[in-house]
Amino acid sequence: MVVWCDGEIDLSTCDQLRRALAKVVAEKPTRLVVNLTGTRFLDSSAVRCLMAAQAACRDQGVGFRCEVTADSPIVRLFHLLGVTAQLDAQVAERGTVAGTFIDHVRDGLDEAVADATLPSAMGKA
Repeated sequence: MVVWCDGEIDLSTCDQLRRALAKVVAEKPTRLVVNLTGTRFLDSSAVRCLMAAQAACRDQGVGFRCEVTADSPIVRLFHLLGVTAQLDAQVAERGTVAGTFIDHVRDGLDEAVADATLPSAMGKA
């Protein structure tokens, strides 16, 4: 399952991300992928949220991975914090998704989308 994050994830939006991740982990998928290719900013509360989700996945036997674009400042943030390996951060192309259900967290708005072609569905090129 993929959780697609877009915009900024900070203290004001982190609870939505936490709820979305907890919902997916509770369903015990084979793997949870947090797609951050559309995310411009993460603060420390967002990183803590991702770390907690990774720990919950580990405890439930669920694989966990974060996807980021090569040019994203999130790559540097993960590296500086030393969490790249723990979050299994992988480089992906912007706008790519691999999953059948996406919980889309967009600038503080929570929208469930059951379509793996989310970028075109949202009017993105």
